[in-house]
Amino acid sequence: ATAPSNYVKKVESFEAFGFFFGFSITYYYLCKQKLNKNKMKTTIEEQDGQLIAILEGRLDTAVSEEVEEAMSPLRQADKDIVIDCTNLTYISSSGLRIFLRIVKSAKAKKRPIYLKGMSANLRSILSMAGFLNLFEFID
Repeated sequence: ATAPSNYVKKVESFEAFGFFFGFSITYYYLCKQKLNKNKMKTTIEEQDGQLIAILEGRLDTAVSEEVEEAMSPLRQADKDIVIDCTNLTYISSSGLRIFLRIVKSAKAKKRPIYLKGMSANLRSILSMAGFLNLFEFID
């Protein structure tokens, strides 16, 4: 007994759909894992009359909205600001934009901004963007 030809076509279509669906789910989880590995951590602390932002990970376009929201207290601060970049591994143009917004609000209040623990690579990125003169550096 052989199956009708339309039944065979339906089974083949279902198998193709199952393969595609399985591939899509696998791809989604692999991308999600990659994003979680590159997850950015932002911590804001107050110490000795200064507001300190501790950045860890990659500050790229994928996390820039989240980081900007987390760093919004720095824009309203009426204190000296320290951005600790010791564990910051990368900064994109959207990350530089966040830094620039913080600089503008701090300069309007005549408050300095200190960058702490900048690697040579990050300092090079700031230099190429013309941002070195906007900050004071703490090593």
